[in-house]
Amino acid sequence: MPAKRRSMLCCLGGADETPEIVVDNNMILQTIKEEDPMPPLDELNAKFEELVEELDLVAQHKERMFSLSPEKKWQIYCSKKRVSLKYMYLVSSK
Repeated sequence: MPAKRRSMLCCLGGADETPEIVVDNNMILQTIKEEDPMPPLDELNAKFEELVEELDLVAQHKERMFSLSPEKKWQIYCSKKRVSLKYMYLVSSK
């Protein structure tokens, strides 16, 4: 039986699973699924810019959001869109 592959975090005392990220309003960001491939960087930045504008943040917070890695931007974008779709579904099913 092959040995179980462990992440580097495990060696440092962390968990094998990706940690959840909780934002200020207690919304937990969803992990990226394999069926959600990250788009090219220019498309990702355009989508993320729209999302940041929807949040109506002050300039300092916008700068911090735009300084995130592409992977983190994609995770935030996917999580926000899933939450929005779930909310739209719940509202329309009433």
